[in-house]
Amino acid sequence: EGSVEAACLTIGDYKVTMIGGEVYSTEKGKCNGIEIYLNPTAEEGKSTSCTKEDYTNNSDKLSNKGCMKWYVYDVSDNKYTMILDHNTTATVAWVSQEDYNNYDTLNYGITATPSLSDNIWPEYGTSGNHSKGPLTALKQLKEDTKDWNGLLTPKNYSIELVDIKQQNIKYTIDYSGYNARLITAEEVADISKNSDFNIKNPGQNYFYFSNNSSDKDTSINTIGSNRFAWLFDYMNGCTSSGCNMEKTDNKGYWTSSPIGRDKSTAFNIFNGGGLSYTVVSTNDLRGIRPVITVSKSQIIP
Repeated sequence: EGSVEAACLTIGDYKVTMIGGEVYSTEKGKCNGIEIYLNPTAEEGKSTSCTKEDYTNNSDKLSNKGCMKWYVYDVSDNKYTMILDHNTTATVAWVSQEDYNNYDTLNYGITATPSLSDNIWPEYGTSGNHSKGPLTALKQLKEDTKDWNGLLTPKNYSIELVDIKQQNIKYTIDYSGYNARLITAEEVADISKNSDFNIKNPGQNYFYFSNNSSDKDTSINTIGSNRFAWLFDYMNGCTSSGCNMEKTDNKGYWTSSPIGRDKSTAFNIFNGGGLSYTVVSTNDLRGIRPVITVSKSQIIP
């Protein structure tokens, strides 16, 4: 196992990452898919590094307590950013009609600007509306991680784009009251080396991890064969796309990013092994998979 440093060495302007015994070059400051173990609920005010021996396989139980498996994907300023290997909530809407309509009374850290020129919020509609951000997903994220301790404050997220119907979408998520955050579509594209992805392109719909395009690589169809399996493990049917382990009660998890294709969709990681889109009102397909940031001292003994 060893430390993160032992698996992620700087060579020139690049990091060399060991994933499943293979070496992958990544951008400077990136260290993708390094498996570590951390207990975010160890004791009051302090999360604690733990070992594989301490770990019990709670990944298929929607667990949010104890020693859990994480994957580091960014290393900077003595901070490690990492995502949990499983969902803490199986399925939840990105934003429900109730939360959308009650935006002014909610305190989930979102500051949004009305997307219509006359400064009036659009209606939620039959499939939902992403103009006010992932209110319901954030509410669930906060609940799932309320007992986590000793973590660094997550970085905020801002998005501003024009959708395919020429409506502006603009909001900022202030994570100062959170212990964790949602991954972003931009991070997913960066992790999977998809240089063609541009969130401001209204026509950008989805891509697969396998070959960084919208076409699925059919050669990646055996268990554990996808080098980005750590991003979509523990989903229903995911082993046919190269993940390591399936779980039957969810098909993915939400990002914090809307999609410019239309007003009712947001990006998510799905069980086919890639970044896709789903209507924001859907509460039976996508769930919550927290991202945390910790100091180097919490991981390296």
